[in-house]
Amino acid sequence: MARLDAPRLDERERHLLERAVKSYRPDLESTLGDLLRYERRLSAEEGNELRDAALNALIAEGFRDEDDGVNDLGLEYEHLIDRLGRITAVFD
Repeated sequence: MARLDAPRLDERERHLLERAVKSYRPDLESTLGDLLRYERRLSAEEGNELRDAALNALIAEGFRDEDDGVNDLGLEYEHLIDRLGRITAVFD
């Protein structure tokens, strides 16, 4: 199958998304696999579901305990959510 000419996730983004899906939305493993292999276009709904998994990870792992500020991992999840939004927009 031909690969899509669309923005792609870098290695760190891939790792974070895999971690988020595994921990918070294992039902999306097939969708994640399709995205990472670039085998098919994702619908806006699928893209939003992956963003939701990253958001769940951000909420659970992305804040400092002492002042509720976003930690470095949280900043990475925020970036990932933005990237997924841009990738999904390409598919709409």
